[in-house]
Amino acid sequence: MLTLTAAQGTFTTIKADVIAIFVAEDQKTFSRQIRGLEEKLKSIAAPLRSNIFSGKDQQTLVLHPTELRNRIVLLVGVGKKEGVTAERLRRASAVAAKTARSLKKKTLALMEPHADLLTDNPLNEDWATIGTSLAEGAALGLYKFDKYITDTSKKNSSLKHIIVAGTGNRSAKEIRKGVDFARVVCEATYFARDLENAPGNEVYPDSLARRVVVAGRKRRFKVKVFNEQKIKQLGMGGLLAVAQGSEKPPRFIIMEHNAGKRRLPTVVLVGKGVTFDSGGISIKPASGMAEMKMDMSGAAAVIGAMQAAAQLKLPVHLVGLVPATENLLGGAAMKPGDILTHFNGKTSEVDNTDAEGRLILADALSFASKYKPDLVIDLATLT
Repeated sequence: MLTLTAAQGTFTTIKADVIAIFVAEDQKTFSRQIRGLEEKLKSIAAPLRSNIFSGKDQQTLVLHPTELRNRIVLLVGVGKKEGVTAERLRRASAVAAKTARSLKKKTLALMEPHADLLTDNPLNEDWATIGTSLAEGAALGLYKFDKYITDTSKKNSSLKHIIVAGTGNRSAKEIRKGVDFARVVCEATYFARDLENAPGNEVYPDSLARRVVVAGRKRRFKVKVFNEQKIKQLGMGGLLAVAQGSEKPPRFIIMEHNAGKRRLPTVVLVGKGVTFDSGGISIKPASGMAEMKMDMSGAAAVIGAMQAAAQLKLPVHLVGLVPATENLLGGAAMKPGDILTHFNGKTSEVDNTDAEGRLILADALSFASKYKPDLVIDLATLT
């Protein structure tokens, strides 16, 4: 992932190849912001007054002020100021980052929004949230899965460093906290996205479990992996049945943050981990089947959340459960009409083998009850 940092400075002093300034569409606020730019950078007065830029949401204008030598000023519209939210700033930041990448520049500075833009806004002086939004938008907007691209000219982005800048001591300090938070979240999100995008011959139940074990050691959360024999002992009939058609055995992955701290609220995250879903005997159409490597996106999201929670030391007893399997055709594959017994002793009849998600989640969700959770959240694609 690229580097995310915070700094203090103005758009004339911050050191970056591209300096992004967020501009509101409202006439009064827009005029004040533009006048402020003209006072400092007289060389860009003409294009600013040409009406080619109005501050509409996600509109951009690239300027080359002579006063800043080789630095570029990038204006990014955020629309009407009453509609400015953390999410809108996040999206505007992503637009800024993608524009800077297209300009083949190495560093981008995202300036804190102008005071006029935040007047009477819930975000006013909430600099930590603003810092998080700007950093997340830029970093996540630039994500690209290019691990297998051999042409380096297509693989590598020149943009390597994102700076979120505050103009005052207080705003810069709070923005830094927000950027530090965003860095953890973005690293975890990149990890989850890489898992989702990886091909099925690289990410399958056992390899996924091994990656989680490594992540647990690195980020200091507890990981336990049940193999096929243990899954049988536990009576997880849904997970076992879905796995029957594959030569790759299933895994049941348990992750735990703040294990043993029972005074904390307990939250269990359950993520569907079908690392490739052909549909089984009720086979899917060929069109789009390659994307079924992403049927473990729920699992990836849970793994990423566990990584972030542990790194941020969140005060919660967090448990992540991932039933991991492939859903393929084979001589031993489950069949429509099969009756299965789940972890909690309840039975289910298979009407369609492409409904595998609910079969493995039935085992995982019933297993979650062992923790007597205050909250259970399940995450799954196509289920």
